[in-house]
Amino acid sequence: MSSLKEQGNVEFEAKRYKEAEALYAKAILQEPQQHTLYGNRSAARFHLEKYDDALKDAITAVALDPQWAKGYFRQGNALEALGRPRQAQKAYELAAKYGNNKRQVLQKITAVKKIADKVDREKTIRTREEWKEVYSNISDTKMRLGLLVLFWNKSTKHERFAFFMRFLEILAGQSKPNRISKYSADDMQEIPAVAYDGLSVPQPWMEYYDKLDLAKKADMMHDMYMVASPAEQTTIVNDMKYFVHELCGNHNEQDD
Repeated sequence: MSSLKEQGNVEFEAKRYKEAEALYAKAILQEPQQHTLYGNRSAARFHLEKYDDALKDAITAVALDPQWAKGYFRQGNALEALGRPRQAQKAYELAAKYGNNKRQVLQKITAVKKIADKVDREKTIRTREEWKEVYSNISDTKMRLGLLVLFWNKSTKHERFAFFMRFLEILAGQSKPNRISKYSADDMQEIPAVAYDGLSVPQPWMEYYDKLDLAKKADMMHDMYMVASPAEQTTIVNDMKYFVHELCGNHNEQDD
């Protein structure tokens, strides 16, 4: 006699998804710790357009086996159907990470990422956390670094001075930055942005930045640095060190 799971699989293959769902549910009652049963029921519920329930089953499946690639794929399917492309992307990426590198998975990652990026570029940013999430999801290093430079250049000298002080604190670590009294807002010139010529910054991002007060702009710049990858942080720190060096050189010439 075939098991309930096997019977469910037969119904699933025959596209009798309601019957398959019922059989998988009975099987789960017998083996509540069997992750594949939740994955199978998730697939059946997906085809029945019960996307919320399909997602719950997929989440349970990977909770029982955190390295089960197919469970993350099921999760991605449900999230995609629910109109949550960024979360779907991350689920598909976990599916690929844990061994499901089939062309279908890689194509899914590319497709939902494209949709999610478009959503991020068009969405109205309302809070600091929303911006951090959007910035964290930018995969183009040129865009991530370019935004820091372009926001700097778009700012007033007083705003740049606040950013500069914040970066000096980062460079100094726990100690107090040296020679602060030597710098002033008048020193805060634009940063050369030739490397970012032609960079297209989405209008909603610029609008969000423009509406912030000085303190919140400084927080935003700080957040962008903290979210940056180690390699990007190294680039930012080196650029800021060069900027400080140039300022020191100018001040030394004036002192002479």
